[in-house]
Parts: sequence; structure tokens; C-alpha cells
Amino acid sequence: MITRKDLTAVILAGGKAQKAGGATHSQSEVEGRVVIERQAKLLKEKTSRIELSVSSKVTWSRFPQVIDSHDPVGPLAGIAEALDQAATDYILVVHGGYAWIQEAALDLLVARAGEPFDACAIRIEYATPKPLFAIYHKRVAARAIARLERGEHDAEGLLTSEGLAVRWIEDYEFQAVDPDMKTYKVVALEGAEPAVAEAAPEVITAPAAVATAPVAVAPVAVLAALPPISADGGVFPFQSLEAYQRAVVFLPTATALAKLTDAILGEQLVRSALAINLGIAVGTADGKHAARSSALSCAAVLDAMRAVGVGDSRIAEGHALLARIVSLLA
Repeated sequence: MITRKDLTAVILAGGKAQKAGGATHSQSEVEGRVVIERQAKLLKEKTSRIELSVSSKVTWSRFPQVIDSHDPVGPLAGIAEALDQAATDYILVVHGGYAWIQEAALDLLVARAGEPFDACAIRIEYATPKPLFAIYHKRVAARAIARLERGEHDAEGLLTSEGLAVRWIEDYEFQAVDPDMKTYKVVALEGAEPAVAEAAPEVITAPAAVATAPVAVAPVAVLAALPPISADGGVFPFQSLEAYQRAVVFLPTATALAKLTDAILGEQLVRSALAINLGIAVGTADGKHAARSSALSCAAVLDAMRAVGVGDSRIAEGHALLARIVSLLA
């Protein structure tokens, strides 16, 4: 876990509009206060320093400015520059338009960040990273700059394509502290308060309730690792089934959790997790029924682990996967 003195907040306020002298999210008003000051009120309690990332020097901000040299290629330029100039081990990147950051959401992000991870970020439906409210270690600077120099300007790719060790916070975990995901709501650029009140949240497909959160996409890295294993080099039909793919993703989670409890619960969890895969692969009605029963057994074992004091965020992750598997096998 990192401490306040380890962390600098970097608000991304640069870009084409700022460079052209146009309105920016950071200058917009919400409830009589400009967005950057709303953000600063929260950030100053959680970080040792607040900086503004801009494409050229501005006169409207009281905060130290980091001038990026790669604009106008997008927010990755600001992230790379801030990392390269970081005065602390970690930086907290904040989108300039996030006017409704929830304190509990920020606390969750800070609590999860730290060694041995290069970054900590929220991920939607196991597939879509959110790089503009995330924490990065300054050692990521070299990879961010190299990415820009290759002409790859998307900030999402920094988290998914550069070999970073990322501590992911899944959407259903995030919603436990920010149910409506207000943190990701972007203020309207007009600056008028009626426009702000009507501003639509950033497009997020996360479910509305943690307990019923569906998992629409399995982690890409896991699915990509599934090899064709039939004799002729093709893919077995069951491997394309969504329920089977979810079961494959759940198995390593079950195996890891099994090590945190006693031998009886651990063995039952792994045995039932494997039985889900096998039941689906059989492809018969009986096999499907057996797989569903095994998924329910796994959910019961996870509840038992919680009851005996095992506290691990992967239990919630496992429940979400199992809920989706059961619904697919209904």
C-alpha cells in the first residue's frame, strides 16, 4: 500500500481545446466552483502534490504545470510526461472532466496500489481498462514514452499492451463504493450549470448492482491462451461456448483461493471448479446439469470460506463468474 507522501495527483487538462484557447473541462463550473478546484479539495487530502498536465502553459491555474511535448496525440502524452518528471514514486492520473470523484472510490484505488504492481486501474467487464483515473509507478515512464514514439497513442494500451503488472479493480468491486459510477461522469464543456446537471456519464456498460453483475467478456489474455487441441488442429465446439470460457477463467481463481483455506474446503472448491469444465465439455443434458450443480457448489464453498474468515477480493470475482455460468446453463 502506498502513502500520501508517495503520491502526486496529475490532472489532465491539456489537449487541442486548451492549446487553441478554447474551453476545457477543468475550467467548467459545477455548483459555483470550477472543476479543478472541486477535484483539488479531495485530492489535497490524499496526495502530497497536485499538478496540472497541459499542452502549453496556462494562466488560469494555481497549480504547478507539466507541459507535455507530444500533444496533440491524446492523454497518453500527458501521462508519459508526468511520469517522466514525477517527483514521487507514484502518480494518480485524473481526467480533467471528472467533477464527481467519490472519496471512497479514490480510497479504494490508493489502497490497492503499490508494489509489486506497476499500475492500479479499474476495468469494466474484465476487458475495458479505465486509464484516466488510475495510479502508475514512475518506472512506467519509459514504456509510455516508447509507446508514443511507436505512434501508438491510446492510453488504454499502456495498461494492456506494454507488459505492465496491473492490479485490476473490477467494476463490481468499484461499484461497491460508487454504485452509480459517478466518478466517471464527465462535466459538460459549456460551463453552464444546467448543462452540467444534464451531462451524460461516460459510456459504461457495467451492471447496476454488484450482486448480479454479469461478466460479458472473459480476460482477453486468458482466452487467447486457449490452444486448438483437436487432432486436426481445429477447435472443439465446446471451447467456443461462453459458459465454458467463463469456467476456464474461474479455475485458476479457484485454485488460488483454495490455498487460503483448509484442505477440505480447498479440495472441494478445486474439484467442483474442474467439474464445471468437464460437464460443459461433455455436451449432454446430464453434463450441463452436472456443470450447473458444480457451479452452485463452488458458490457455496466460497460462502463457507468467507464464513471462516477468508477475506480476499477474488471471492467476489468468483461469485460474479459463477453467477454468469449458472445463468448460461439454466
